Amino acid sequence: MKYWIRHISLWGLIENKNKPDYFTGETENKAHQTKMTIMNLINSNMQNFDKSS
Repeated sequence: MKYWIRHISLWGLIENKNKPDYFTGETENKAHQTKMTIMNLINSNMQNFDKSS
């Protein structure tokens, strides 16, 4: 459960498109790419988790 709480707060940073990411200086397009990468990582992690359980 803690994982999802952390994930949601990270999502808030990425979704805040009007401002650059203060941590990395990412632009809106780069933030979108980051979001897609995170989605792919989460999806693959969930699949691996399903297999292992």
